[in-house]
Amino acid sequence: MFPEHLAPGSAKPPFQFPVLKFGRSRFPKVMFTLGLDTLGLTPFAAVAAITITAFNQEGVIETKTILLDYDQQQKDFGRDVETANVRFWLDEQSANRRSMLTAMGERVLADDAISILGAFIETQKAKVKENRTLVWVKGPKFEVSVLETLARDYETELPVSYQEWGDIRTLALLTGISIGRFDGRDGAELTAPEKALKVIEALQKLGLE
Repeated sequence: MFPEHLAPGSAKPPFQFPVLKFGRSRFPKVMFTLGLDTLGLTPFAAVAAITITAFNQEGVIETKTILLDYDQQQKDFGRDVETANVRFWLDEQSANRRSMLTAMGERVLADDAISILGAFIETQKAKVKENRTLVWVKGPKFEVSVLETLARDYETELPVSYQEWGDIRTLALLTGISIGRFDGRDGAELTAPEKALKVIEALQKLGLE
């Protein structure tokens, strides 16, 4: 006999999470998704841009893109620049990523970029009087690793601690939402706003607040 949530044709999600009664929502009033544009595929890749999106369960609130001086990262610490990766981003089919590499706006040093990132997070939290931080990424292994090595190189501290990262791939496994995959051939990685919409979709499917 199947449990109700595993019965064939059941519309219920595979897991029913208990509702915690602590006088506040399970999730922060504002959450974040983060995306990186890098010139390599290792944890020591040079970073061209950091994009962060603030959102809640109703939708996207604001997105900010920070352009970084990737040439200086290579000069200072030999951060990785892989020819094949750069060539892919410069391809005409990757217009959004190409703009991150070639944009003429002011590019900042990595430590300043991390400070700007932290200020954005704290400002958004202050607007809704939220103390908690939750930043979703599509698998912490790459994006978080790159930011950690970058912060270590420039002797600065990330504004997100290890327990404040959320994994969108885990949500996809629990809910069946489609988040695609990136292998350098089938199109660019999800943008930060697109990741936010995927998190919203997954939480709605799980019936979580």
